[in-house]
Amino acid sequence: MNSGIYIIENKINGHRYVGSSVELKRRWNDHRSSLRKGQHHNAHLQSAWNKYGKDAFKFDILEHWEPEFLTSMEQWWMNMLQPEYNMAPVSGNTRGIKLGPPSKEHRAKLSKAHTGKKLSDEHKANMSAARKGKRYLFGYKHTTKTKARIGASQRGKKKSKEHRANISAAQIGHNRWTPEARARYSAARMGHEVSEETRAKTSATLKDKPWSPARRAAQEARANMPAAHRGRPWSADRRARHEARCSS
Repeated sequence: MNSGIYIIENKINGHRYVGSSVELKRRWNDHRSSLRKGQHHNAHLQSAWNKYGKDAFKFDILEHWEPEFLTSMEQWWMNMLQPEYNMAPVSGNTRGIKLGPPSKEHRAKLSKAHTGKKLSDEHKANMSAARKGKRYLFGYKHTTKTKARIGASQRGKKKSKEHRANISAAQIGHNRWTPEARARYSAARMGHEVSEETRAKTSATLKDKPWSPARRAAQEARANMPAAHRGRPWSADRRARHEARCSS
C-alpha cells in the first residue's frame, strides 16, 4: 500500500509537518523539489528549510491507510501531534490558515508593483458597483481589548512632513460638505443626545490642552467683539456669504 500519513521533522528543533498522500514516495520528492527551488506552498516549512538546510529534515511514514481514510486520519495525527509547520488547523481545508505578517521585502515588492498604477475607468466602475449599497462595519463595535491595541499602536505616532503635505494637497479644492451631505448629517444628528460619560471623556481630553494659534486668535477676536454684537443672529445676506465661502 502506497497511501498513508507522513511526517516531515526538523531534527534540530523537533518541529514537524504532517500530511497525507496516495503516493508517499512521490509526495516526499515533490516536497523536496519545491523546497530546493524556494517555491513551497507552506511558508513556515520553506523558511525553516532555508534556515537549517536540507540535512536538518527527515521524512517518515506514520502509518498506511486506504485513500478514503486519509483526510480523517491526517486530522487525527494533527490533533495528536500539533505540528508546528502546518499552516491550516483542519486537514484538507484552508479555513483558519495561519499567515504571518508580510516581510519587509514582501511589502517593498507590493509597494513597487502598485506605485504609479492607475485603475481603468471600467475597473473603477466595477468597484463602485460592487460596493454600492454596502455599509461596511455599520453597527460594529470593537472590543475594549481591540480599542486598547489600536490606541497603543497610534499613540505618539507622528506624520512626516511629506505625509502631511500629501494630505493637504489632496484636500485642496475638495468640498465634501455638499448640500446633500449637510442634509444627511443634520438628519442623522437630529435628536441625538451626548451621554454624560462622553461629555466627561471629551472634557478630560480637552482639559489643559494648549490652543492652536488660530483658535487662540479666534477666541481673542470674540472677546474683543463689542457686547452689542455678541450672540447677535446673522442676517440672511451674511449667512449666504459665509456658506458661499465654505462651499468654494
